[in-house]
Amino acid sequence: MNEILNDLELIDSCKRLSSLEMLGKLTKGNIRGLDKISVQTFLKNKKMKDDIFNVLIVYFFNEYSNTVYDRTAFAKIYFYWLRSGVNTFQKALEMTKLDIYLLGKNNGKS
Repeated sequence: MNEILNDLELIDSCKRLSSLEMLGKLTKGNIRGLDKISVQTFLKNKKMKDDIFNVLIVYFFNEYSNTVYDRTAFAKIYFYWLRSGVNTFQKALEMTKLDIYLLGKNNGKS
């Protein structure tokens, strides 16, 4: 997932787009119900700044877009980021270096 670190357009999109616009961009407009529910559930909480949440969306949907995934998978990564104190854009970018499958498998526990 380190390509986000080198993709200036993607970084700009994270800072500029709403989370649902970012989801649409990543899924090429093919937003499934599960995808939308996953994102909207956490948008209501507002525990993460929009640009950080967008990096999380990129991180998650880069791996899981157009695949069948456990409905709790996004939540596991979201809560891991909160517990890890991801509160800056730079820290969010650093988190994308972690293996998303290990985070999901370990229930987000390190």
